[in-house]
Amino acid sequence: MTETKLETVAKGDNCRLEGPRNSWAIHTEQAWSAFYVKLESASNSGLQIPHVDFSKHSVLAVFMGQKNNDGYSTEITTVLQNGKDLEVYVQETSPNHGDRNSQTLTKPYHIIKVPKAEGKVEFKYL
Repeated sequence: MTETKLETVAKGDNCRLEGPRNSWAIHTEQAWSAFYVKLESASNSGLQIPHVDFSKHSVLAVFMGQKNNDGYSTEITTVLQNGKDLEVYVQETSPNHGDRNSQTLTKPYHIIKVPKAEGKVEFKYL
């Protein structure tokens, strides 16, 4: 297995996605546009979708789900290529017990681009 170069496209703790923890491998411009509109806001008519050349790259995204306070994060730390398949390693962090965190709803996410994925993509949470 070889480590694949990854580049962050977007990362944050507040988005418009709903539901539990999830992950996506996106391989087309159409799927990317639809996903990004859901991520940011369908009501934002001036939305600028980051450009990705899907002839050369794929997009990988992780969403931690809604949390009731700040101090949570998710990050794709490593992508390993095994033939045509990818193993995507994701690190999630939570606030330490006793930490003082604001009672703010957060929805952590991380989106990267990698060289074009041709095989299956498996997300592994550390």
